[in-house]
Amino acid sequence: MPTQIAVIGGGAGGVAMCLKLYDQISQKIVNNNSGEVVAEITVFEKAAVVGPGLPYSSPYKCHMLNFPKKIMMGVFDSTALDNAAEPDNSSAEDRETIYNSYQETVFPPRHLYGEFLANRAEQVQKAAKKIGVVITFRKGTEVLNVKKLSENQLQLETSAEETFIANYVVLATGHMESSRYRELKGSKGYHHNPFDAKKALESFDPKKDVVIIGTRKTAID
Repeated sequence: MPTQIAVIGGGAGGVAMCLKLYDQISQKIVNNNSGEVVAEITVFEKAAVVGPGLPYSSPYKCHMLNFPKKIMMGVFDSTALDNAAEPDNSSAEDRETIYNSYQETVFPPRHLYGEFLANRAEQVQKAAKKIGVVITFRKGTEVLNVKKLSENQLQLETSAEETFIANYVVLATGHMESSRYRELKGSKGYHHNPFDAKKALESFDPKKDVVIIGTRKTAID
């Protein structure tokens, strides 16, 4: 049976996790000619769209990114997937117009990055099929509870009044550590915070200068 991986949250963190998982699996499986499904990744997102999340869904042009468009990429982006910030023909018809309208802009609006993340989600979903990995985005579905069933299985209860059994569960709901499901921390197969800021801080030299780009909530945190 294929390995079941559940990702809670379909914003920037959830998309980044899909890219990271694809990158790791593709290094082990160059091409799956047998058609066998080796892993199923299910992303649960309570909003109607995957990618932008709360930070990059603002429609206002004055809400700009704090990094230049030329380095636009998904956090922990895949090295095995083409990283060009170009529109995908399978996406919304007006996506090309959106990208072209900000072609000369160095720091584009935050919603453009949200569009980019949505595009990356579509790209990795298609590419993953070639190596036997099925990525499913469950939009409009909120995970209400997670509990451990056995050594190798965890159960998710959703807003659709259903249960989902997974071998691995990744909580990717934001840059700050969530207070939810803390009782599962340390459990096999459960990853409470895939992008641990504390680990990153351990590599900082306190005797050297640190530059923080941006002055909003993330910078304060």
